Amino acid sequence: MSHTPLGEVCLTLGLMRTEDVDLILTRLREGARARFGELAIELGLLDDEGLARALAHQFRLNMVPPERLARLSVAPEVLDLLPRGLVRERLLLPTFLDEEKRVLSLLTSDPTDIPSLRAAQTAARAARLRLFVAPRGAMRILVDRLLPEDDAEERTQDRAPPEVPRETAAAGLTVVFEPDPERAAALRRLEAAEGGTTEIVGDPEQVSAFIEANQADRVFFRRAVLSEVEPYLPSWHRLRPLLQICALDGFGPGHRIGIPYDRTRDFFFGLLGHLVLDADGASGTGRRTAELARAMAEGAGLPTEQRDTVAIASMFTALGDGADRPGEQDEAAGIRWAADLLRAWDPPYDVQSLFDALLTRVRGEAGPGGHLGAEMLYTARAAVRASLGPGDDPIATLGGDAARHDATALQALAGVLRRWGLRDQLRAAENEAGAVVVVASDASPGAAATRAGLSAEGYTVATADGAPEALRLAHSLRAGALVADGADDLEAALRADGSIPVVRMEASPTTGEASALPALLGALRKVLRRRPEAPPAVTGRLSDLPLVDILQTLLHGGRTARIVVVGTADLGAVQVRDGHLVAATHGTRIGEAALQTLVSGREGRFEVRFEDGGVTNLAGTSEFLLLDALRKRDEQRA
Repeated sequence: MSHTPLGEVCLTLGLMRTEDVDLILTRLREGARARFGELAIELGLLDDEGLARALAHQFRLNMVPPERLARLSVAPEVLDLLPRGLVRERLLLPTFLDEEKRVLSLLTSDPTDIPSLRAAQTAARAARLRLFVAPRGAMRILVDRLLPEDDAEERTQDRAPPEVPRETAAAGLTVVFEPDPERAAALRRLEAAEGGTTEIVGDPEQVSAFIEANQADRVFFRRAVLSEVEPYLPSWHRLRPLLQICALDGFGPGHRIGIPYDRTRDFFFGLLGHLVLDADGASGTGRRTAELARAMAEGAGLPTEQRDTVAIASMFTALGDGADRPGEQDEAAGIRWAADLLRAWDPPYDVQSLFDALLTRVRGEAGPGGHLGAEMLYTARAAVRASLGPGDDPIATLGGDAARHDATALQALAGVLRRWGLRDQLRAAENEAGAVVVVASDASPGAAATRAGLSAEGYTVATADGAPEALRLAHSLRAGALVADGADDLEAALRADGSIPVVRMEASPTTGEASALPALLGALRKVLRRRPEAPPAVTGRLSDLPLVDILQTLLHGGRTARIVVVGTADLGAVQVRDGHLVAATHGTRIGEAALQTLVSGREGRFEVRFEDGGVTNLAGTSEFLLLDALRKRDEQRA
C-alpha cells in the first residue's frame, strides 16, 4: 500500500515549510545517511512530537500525546510479552493483549520498522497488531520508568545520558545560538528585561559546553544560520538524545517568530492602499491608476525599492487628483499636493525625485526616457484616461499620443493588459454563474452593495464608470450581462451596442432596500440561461500568462479544464479536474517530469479547454506538485 510522502504530510499539517522540505530532500539526494524524519529532527526543523503526528497521519494511526504517556501504566504480564531488549532498543511497548482475538496493542515511535514489528508479533504470538504512535523522547522516558535501571544490564550510554543530580542541573535552560553580535546583544537586552533564564551565545562550541554539562534542555537558532550549526548537530544529539533542537524563522518579543519581509511589505501596502484609496474617498480612476502603475513597475522588473516608490507615489497622486483645491484644477496641482503631503512625513522612499520627474513630464518640459518610475506612473495615468482595459492594445488605442511615452513603460503596460485580459477570461469562463459588469458612477450609493450581493451569489463582477468602458470590459470578460444603475441615457448607450444583454437596476440595493437585489438576481438568471453551456476556450501566449499563473487560477476556481501547450518542440497538456492537478504530458514525458518541463517554459501558446480528457498520472496534493515542479525548475536553472 502506498502512502503520501512524509514531506507532503508535514506540509499539509503545517509542521514544516516548503523550503524546509526542499532542504531535507536536497540533503538526501546528496547522500545523507538518514531518513526524512530523522534528518528533519537532526536539523532542528521538526521535533519528536511533530514527527509522531506526521507518521500517525501518514499511516492513518492514532497518536498518543506525551501527557497521556506520562500517566500510562502497563501490567507486568503484558510487559513480559516482549523481550526487554526489543522494548528498550526498538522502543516497542505492549500495552494490552486481547486474549480471544489475539490482537496486541503496541506503542511505537516508528511504524516503518517492519522487522521489529514482526518480531514483536511473533514473540507475543499475536494474530495481528493494533499500532499506536508516540513521540520518541516521551517513549524513552516511559520505558525508563516501566523498566528500571537494574532491569537492563546492556543499556549503553549513547542511548541514555547519565543522570545529573538535581542540584547541579539547570532544568529547563534554553540556549540560543546567535552569531550576529548586534542581534545577540538585542536578545540579551530583551532577556534581561523579561528576567528569564535563556543563555544567548555566539559560538557553537559554547552550546556544546552547556549540553556536555547537562545544562541545556533546548537549543534554538535561526534557519538562516543552519549551515553554521549543522556540523555540530550529530554530536549534540549523541550527548543528549532528548535535547530539543529547533530552527526558527527569527526571534521576536513574546517568543513570536520573525515575520518575513515580503509578508510584512504586502500587509502594509495593502493597508496603506485601503486607507488612502478607499477610506479617504479617492476616485475609481485614481484606484485604477495606482493598481496599474504598480503592476507595470513589477512587470518591467524594477527593483523592489523602486516598485514600492511607484506604488506609494501612485496612491497619493490618486488622492491628490480627488482633493478639493479651490482655484487649482490642472493636473500638476494634484501632483504638487501629493508631494507636499508626503514631504511632511519624511518618507523612507525617494518619492520626491519621482514627483519632480513626473511634474516635468505633465508640464511638457521633458520628453520620455527620464526617471523610469515616473514614466510608469505617467503612462498609467494616460492609459486610465483613455479607458484602456484588460486585453487592449495601448499603442493602437493611444494612436499618435503613444510617441509621448517611454518604450519600456508602453511595453510594461501592454504586458499587464494582456495578462489581466487573459486572467479575466479564465475567471469568467470557469465561473458557473457567469460574469457581469455593473455600470455605475463612483458616487452611486448602491454600487458597492450590488457588487457584494452579486459576488455572494457566485458571479464574477466588474465595475465600470460609463458605457465605453463597460462594453470593453464586457467583451474582455465575455460577460453574460450588463447591469445599469437606472439612468436612461446610460441604458440607451449600452443597448445600442446590441451584443450583450442589459439588465436595469430599478433601485439601488442598499441596506434599506433589500427587496431590489432578489429582483435583479431573477432578471440576471433569465438572461444568463440563454448562454451556451460549455464555455469557450481561452488562448494566449505563455510569455503573457505563464502556465503557473493559469494553473493557480484554475485550481482556485475548482473547475475542470485541460491546458494544451503548442508551439514548442513537444506537445504538452495538463489536466485539472475539480480543482486538482491530475495529469501532465509533454512529448514522451508523463506525470511529474512532464509538469516540471512545462512550468519551466515561457515559449509557445496555450489553449484552455473546459473539458476532461480522462487521463490521470499525478498523485498528491496540487500545491505540493506545483511547488515541487517549481523547485526542480529553479534547481535546473541554477
